[in-house]
Amino acid sequence: LASALASRLSSRHPVSILPMARPMHEAALAEYGLPPETVDAYQSVKDAPQAELGGKSPREVYIEYGNRLRAEHGPDVIGDAWLKQAASIANHERGWLLVPDVRFQPEVNAAVRLAGRNNVMLVYVVRTGTSWEKDIGRFCEHDWSCTYINNGSLDDMGGRVERLLERAWQ
Repeated sequence: LASALASRLSSRHPVSILPMARPMHEAALAEYGLPPETVDAYQSVKDAPQAELGGKSPREVYIEYGNRLRAEHGPDVIGDAWLKQAASIANHERGWLLVPDVRFQPEVNAAVRLAGRNNVMLVYVVRTGTSWEKDIGRFCEHDWSCTYINNGSLDDMGGRVERLLERAWQ
């Protein structure tokens, strides 16, 4: 969804995508001697065990690493790591930054610290018959939040979110 939305918005605004967990995923894989772009290569097989990860799946490695970081450094550590990368993008691009996969309140707080409370919108996307009810992200709160039901294509959803953003930040 983030890529589809970014392609729609980029004709009018500079758009960058930085998933909240990206810096953490890169660091987790670096412990196995793997370069940052490995995160992208694992996207389609994130639940499959990988020999170079000691037989663990990328998802297992990410979860273990994230849990260890939060236990050692506190609940803000993932958001703070993201904030460092995002700040360099925001200072350089001066456009919109799409942040997929925000799952914890400290991550929402990091986005607010970067952009300001009125420049952050939390959007939940679901399909009919699904919800965020049992997802860890359901506890995230922000003044500007909404849920969209997407039963169409990614392009349809991109158009709906684009119109929302245009109205919100005119």
